[in-house]
Amino acid sequence: HDLSLPNDDKLVRIHSKKELNAATNLTPEEKDLITNHAQLSANLARKFPQMPTGADSIILQHHGSFNGSGFATEFVNELSPMTICFIIAEEYAHYMIEGAINKKIDKKAIKEQLSAKYPKMLYQKIINLL
Repeated sequence: HDLSLPNDDKLVRIHSKKELNAATNLTPEEKDLITNHAQLSANLARKFPQMPTGADSIILQHHGSFNGSGFATEFVNELSPMTICFIIAEEYAHYMIEGAINKKIDKKAIKEQLSAKYPKMLYQKIINLL
């Protein structure tokens, strides 16, 4: 989903407009790339003939934006259920990685953070499956 981003932790770790705005060490080109990487990655993925049907849509919408540009400030139910699963799974994985780095994984706290960020019922159903 981030295949248009270079293998650079400072870029792939940005997951929101707030984080992007706070990243003062980025060039305007890097900020533009982060803003549009979902769209760019989806376009690249479409070139693979064996790509599963719908995978490009999941990649396009993986930050909650329908057009693959920017970051959603409110996550809507109109995204495909697979995209919503992907968004929740990716965020959960990020929390787990951060917890492992800090040597403190608190699954209950992670679930609470996810529930607060994604209050809509469909998102809550997926969070509860974790």
